Amino acid sequence: MYSVAKKLLVAITGFFLLVFLPVHLGGNLLLLVGKEAFNRYAHFMATSGWIRVAEILLFIAILVHIYYALKVTIENLQARPQRYKWNRASENSSLFSRIMPISGAIILVFLIIHLNSFLINGRWGSNVPTMMIDGMQVKDLYTVVATAFQSPVYVIIYELSFLFLGFHLVHGVYSAFQTTGLIINRGIRRFVMILGYLYAILIPVGYAIIPIYFLLNGIK
Repeated sequence: MYSVAKKLLVAITGFFLLVFLPVHLGGNLLLLVGKEAFNRYAHFMATSGWIRVAEILLFIAILVHIYYALKVTIENLQARPQRYKWNRASENSSLFSRIMPISGAIILVFLIIHLNSFLINGRWGSNVPTMMIDGMQVKDLYTVVATAFQSPVYVIIYELSFLFLGFHLVHGVYSAFQTTGLIINRGIRRFVMILGYLYAILIPVGYAIIPIYFLLNGIK
């Protein structure tokens, strides 16, 4: 019963993160609109009390998701007979499900890099440029992002991370629906599988466009 509860926590927090990703992407795509549009959005995100509450809930969801996903993974490895670890793995599970621990670990490392570069540095860094919008001085986080993505190495790190995010989402979407008991027939199963693949392609591609855009176009 306890094992089922842990899997449910992973699934429920996973659903929360699945909602967050397109919302966050929508804001980030304002980088392609221009400096003023993105900095208005970034200023609102940094000063809204409601956003602070949402951020706290988000970080709690991320920590719970990581903690219980790690526990479930370790328990599955301990419970699995040694002779099945290497024999005919492809017949027992999909490639995406087998690399979930690896893709999850890569996403975690990426998340630490991303938060340090943009959230921590952007909000509390001492060398963040500013600009005037409607007579108000705001942080120019557009320039911070654009500058970071002038580095090909940095862009490669992001692109590879988004690739593994896609791998993680392919199985993650299906697993979340399955664990919560929402897949009740073949029709729904097929729909969820298609949804998972579409989501796992569109969301990472949307994020991946941004670093490439700045690498190719420079700082405007």
